[in-house]
Amino acid sequence: KLNTHNQNCLSDFIVRRSFTMIFVRYLPLLMTLVLFAPKTASQLQGRSSDQSWEDLVHTGVDFHQKYMHKSGREYIVKAAAQYQSRQKELIHSLLAAAKASSSIEPDRESVVALGILESTLAVAKLTMDAETIYTVSNELLGANAPSSALDGYQFVLTLMPNLPSAYHQLGLTFSRLNRIDDAFDMYYKAISFYPRYAISYNNLGVLLSKMGRVEEALAHYQAAADIDENYQDARNNVVS
Repeated sequence: KLNTHNQNCLSDFIVRRSFTMIFVRYLPLLMTLVLFAPKTASQLQGRSSDQSWEDLVHTGVDFHQKYMHKSGREYIVKAAAQYQSRQKELIHSLLAAAKASSSIEPDRESVVALGILESTLAVAKLTMDAETIYTVSNELLGANAPSSALDGYQFVLTLMPNLPSAYHQLGLTFSRLNRIDDAFDMYYKAISFYPRYAISYNNLGVLLSKMGRVEEALAHYQAAADIDENYQDARNNVVS
């Protein structure tokens, strides 16, 4: 027969052993819950803030160079959002990276350059600066990406709805997309805001000429030449 002390010791032993067995049995489950539990917003933000501006940008460009454009854009936009005071600097850096990529191997790297330029437009939109967005859109149009440029110019007009050059660039963009009716509308819109927009008159003449409307085309060429007597393209079109 056990005395009271021994009974207490035995009870403690049984309790400790039972706890140990339960702990060992359910430890893997507990570890799984901890490791794969959804991260809170604060945890994610804390992890992101550990990365420097340079790390985020370099990682983003590296993803673009590997043709992983969605991931690249995510890192670059994250850099722009976290370091707002450096957004303009980021845009200049990205434009330089795009130019460098397209000049190394034009055929292969044009895809890389385009991915970087599209990320640049995403950053430019964050600045809400019409001139910056307009500049990046011009780069996209020059890189033969009219659809992306279209997005940029349309965003510019939400900020500056009376900007003639944005309408003109939309006319050029729609022309590249073979949306001729829209191109006409945009060129005439540009002229409505700036009646002496010689290049818009000339471009309208080009469109009319392609449609076989020769007399109308000549009238627009002449209007462009009258506005700017030094506009050689328009003068050449008048006599051709």
